Amino acid sequence: MWVETRQLENTNRKNKYNRKYITVSYFVCDECGNKYEIKCSQYMATKQTLSFCSKQCYCKSIRCGKLNELIKNGWHSKTQEELNDMQQKMKQTTKERHGKETYRNIELCKETKEQKYGDPHYNNQEQNKITTKELYGDENYRNTEKSMETSRQKYGTDFPMQSNEVKSKIDWASLRAKQHITMKNNGGYRVSKIELKFFERLKDFFGKNDIEHLVMINNREIDFYIKSIDTYIQFDGIYWHGLDRNINEIKNSDKKRDEGRYKTYMKDREQDGWFKLSDLKLVRITDSEFINSMKNKNFDIIIKRIKRAE
Repeated sequence: MWVETRQLENTNRKNKYNRKYITVSYFVCDECGNKYEIKCSQYMATKQTLSFCSKQCYCKSIRCGKLNELIKNGWHSKTQEELNDMQQKMKQTTKERHGKETYRNIELCKETKEQKYGDPHYNNQEQNKITTKELYGDENYRNTEKSMETSRQKYGTDFPMQSNEVKSKIDWASLRAKQHITMKNNGGYRVSKIELKFFERLKDFFGKNDIEHLVMINNREIDFYIKSIDTYIQFDGIYWHGLDRNINEIKNSDKKRDEGRYKTYMKDREQDGWFKLSDLKLVRITDSEFINSMKNKNFDIIIKRIKRAE
């Protein structure tokens, strides 16, 4: 809390060019009650709603909710129209100064990180953890009692993503499509060596430009799409797709891995049904079929199966 501002003689003045007087503002810490002073004008001093004598008092105020409550009340006093107007002004100012509405997306931000840390995408996660722990008592804010209490009040669950209300507002299809593009561009998909060999043989037959590898349809990844015959291909490993033994045996197994294989098998059957209802062509080729065709030097059998779907 601001108490007063005074003009004091500058005792550190060394020559006539230094200021003769300095402006000092006096405060009382809103957390511990200690008195302290800062060199600043009365205008700047009175702009502060809460004042703290140290970082420890600031962190303590956040943990007990005093600062957060003040900020929240400040935002809640504004109408939605005022909030929207503020957001637009912020975007406009950033765009005028830096050319883009969001500062972190601009080249200047990347250049600053490159110069300071040697990495344009630098994110000091370790320092973030330390700061978060100082403020909230845990490295991960979502795990703190404060965060969970807020979530319970708003959504009735410990975490927002456990709430059906929150889930219903998310465009999952759009998110999945963005994730697919990112993973495809960054090499995030795990592709087996045998699948890559199969891809090479398809290119030999249909041509490189006629085949798309890893496409998204109905929120699921499809291994290949052949444009000229409008046909989708899934290259399935018999083990992971539950094709190496009776599916009921896999279903009734008490092994964790078999549980996952059974789920994959059922998802595959669901996908088959969707393609049929959508009047789209899907061919499934197993790794076993491909290996046998290579041993027998008879890849034409695979090609005939694919073309039969036309």
